[in-house]
Order: sequence, then C-alpha cells, then structure tokens
Amino acid sequence: MANDYIVINVAKPLGGKAVQAANQLLQLRSLIASLVQSINHLNDGVTYTTLEAQFGLAAGVGANFATLMNIQQNILVGSTGAGGATQQGQIIEFCARIAGQ
Repeated sequence: MANDYIVINVAKPLGGKAVQAANQLLQLRSLIASLVQSINHLNDGVTYTTLEAQFGLAAGVGANFATLMNIQQNILVGSTGAGGATQQGQIIEFCARIAGQ
C-alpha cells in the first residue's frame, strides 16, 4: 500500500478545521456504536422502559429512539445500511488519511 497519509498544517484555520472534522467523525462513529450496543441491551424489542429510564426519555418513545440510533449506526458505521459499503469505505479512508494530526 502506498503512503497516502495527508499531512495538513493545522495552524492554518481551514487545515485545523479539516483535521477537526476527521477527528470528530472518528469519535462520533465510536460513540454511536457504543450507544447502540447499550440500547440493544436495554430493551427486548417490545418493552423499552429500561432504555427510556437510562436515557431520560419520555415514556413511549424508546422504540423510536432505538430505531433512530440504529439508523445512524447504519449510516456512519455499518456497511449494510443507508450508507452502503462504498460510503463506509470513504468515511474510513477520510478518517484514516487525515485524523490524528
């Protein structure tokens, strides 16, 4: 594999923002994956009262919240969701080539 890491001058305002975006996207992907793992253990697919209590949600919205979070995971983390494998590869490449500076 070729060395394709992109070195960015973070002292430049736009350079700093580009690296910040990559770092935050990397953190967001990890955070959403972690939250969805918790969500999946806080309900049985029928009863969401524990999930609602742990997240401070109003009664009756747990299923919708779980669905929304799972959609976000599919978009940002999973290869089978709305983002698709190609888009996931592009997100991963963006983070890998720019984040961490």
